[in-house]
Amino acid sequence: MSVLKHTHGENEKTRISHGGAIHLFYMTSQCNLNCSYCYEHLENRPKHLPEPPLLKRLVDDINKTDRPDEQSLFCIFGGEPMLEWKNCEYLMNYAYSQKHNLHFNITTNGILLSKPKFFKNNTKSDKD
Repeated sequence: MSVLKHTHGENEKTRISHGGAIHLFYMTSQCNLNCSYCYEHLENRPKHLPEPPLLKRLVDDINKTDRPDEQSLFCIFGGEPMLEWKNCEYLMNYAYSQKHNLHFNITTNGILLSKPKFFKNNTKSDKD
């Protein structure tokens, strides 16, 4: 499965209603749940993990085709993308450093957001 599925301005049917493009990033095939109704069937898939060099290249490629005056939407999903938070964070930070007319959407089951350890390990204090 490809890390990136994207559409851009050349196809008017896929454009965001206010202009711009939608880009889908599949961050991992791993999940921290085992829901009986899940359509992903992740149990036998190899771990899928895009690393920062690939993410940088994808963002750079996107910026060559997206219109700079229009908004872009990066949708981050997977199995559970929050399991690969460092790569999600890299993607968002790098993409935003290149283009500010940009929005992010993360599809998550939210389990890690209920864990204080997640925030302790993944946030910076004012002292950092």
